[in-house]
Amino acid sequence: MTTPNDSTEMLHPEKTVGQPTSDDPQIRPTDLLSRAYASHLPEWLVIAVAALTRLWRLNYHSIWFDESVSLNWSGADPSYTWRVTFQLIEEKHPPVYYVSLHYWRELLGLFGLSHADAAIRVFGSLLGILTVVGMLLLVKRLSGRPTGLLTALLVALSPVLVWYSQELRMFQPAATGAVGTAYALLRAWEGQTWQRRFGWWLLFALVLEAALHTYLFSAFVAPAVGLTLLALAIAGRKTPGTWQRFGEGLVALTAVTLLFLPLANNAWG
Repeated sequence: MTTPNDSTEMLHPEKTVGQPTSDDPQIRPTDLLSRAYASHLPEWLVIAVAALTRLWRLNYHSIWFDESVSLNWSGADPSYTWRVTFQLIEEKHPPVYYVSLHYWRELLGLFGLSHADAAIRVFGSLLGILTVVGMLLLVKRLSGRPTGLLTALLVALSPVLVWYSQELRMFQPAATGAVGTAYALLRAWEGQTWQRRFGWWLLFALVLEAALHTYLFSAFVAPAVGLTLLALAIAGRKTPGTWQRFGEGLVALTAVTLLFLPLANNAWG
């Protein structure tokens, strides 16, 4: 007597257990690539490249003179550092980077690493990685995911940016501040309600102010922001809420400028 299973095997004698047929779904390499791209894997790979290039051989170079200046100021009391460097007499750079480096070394001191060159340089490396993340987020919103990934990868592999992210100076923090300012400005402008925009305008002001008090040439970002606000307002002049956004951005930029004026007076007054 023949069972249904026997009949199936008689109709398909070539089929055996574990052997795929034309009816079985097969995963092709292109499918795997499509699935990987559809996930966040490319973004994580770019961030991994940024981390690898910035954390690789941090102790390769010894501390040179300018870095020793940073270590000297970061080793002093933060209130003293702020008071003296703010005057821009004994030191030509503003205090935020030195004070931030001081607290980074305080954190490292909990692990006995406050005098380890490589560990201290991780501070700039982390800011460099954050810069890559900021560029990725910024360009993805402006030009789409492929362009964002390519831009972030180029930033991650930029020799100049890698170099300064491993150096104990304020240039990398200033670059991070510029990128953060641009991203916060974009998100604030895209906000649909005043409540949602407020947080981004606040972040915009804080990041830009920190950049200005980190590196004086960050002041070039301020007029660029003003021109960007004006261009956005003109481009969207027929869209409801455009001039309200312009006014909010102008208030935030004005507040940043007023807070920067004392330092600017010490620098160029």
